[in-house]
Amino acid sequence: MIEINLLPKNERRIRRNVPIGTFIIIVATVSILALMLIYYMANLKRLNDLNERYKQVKVEKRRYAKYEGQYKKIKAELELINKKLSVLNRLDNGRTFGPKLLEMLLIKVPENMWFNSLSLKNDTLIISGSSLNRIAVSDFADFLVKSDLIDSSTIKKIEQKEEKVGDKKIDVTTFSIECKINSKYRASKGRR
Repeated sequence: MIEINLLPKNERRIRRNVPIGTFIIIVATVSILALMLIYYMANLKRLNDLNERYKQVKVEKRRYAKYEGQYKKIKAELELINKKLSVLNRLDNGRTFGPKLLEMLLIKVPENMWFNSLSLKNDTLIISGSSLNRIAVSDFADFLVKSDLIDSSTIKKIEQKEEKVGDKKIDVTTFSIECKINSKYRASKGRR
């Protein structure tokens, strides 16, 4: 096959003088520079956004700085109030044992039974009284153990006497019951 070159002679030399390797290097370099410029612009936009957000945060920080003192003051007051409230709760818990005990005794005292004395020493409650029914004393001692205020109860003394009331003679049972106070009430009882 015969090849015919129709280009003028001067142009043929110019075309042959342009090396393809140099052309590829130039195109690759321009492409890399273009990619670096695009990457730089994207990062520059991101950096500007972050700088803008940083400025906004600084403005907000300055705006809220004046409230920080108030916040600390309110927080200190809240801590003080919480301390006072915990003291009041401890005092309230310490005071509730006696009224709870008396209320429980008042509600559950059987008919024809009365107390002569109540004594509370350390963790021991001693109940002395009288009753017209000996079985009621035993039932009352059993009831005391079932309450959440008392751990155990023991009848220490029980005697039956005949007493004169008016013209009649009545059998009266005198008793003494010793009770151990429940452990959860021991600490609060001791603070009174």
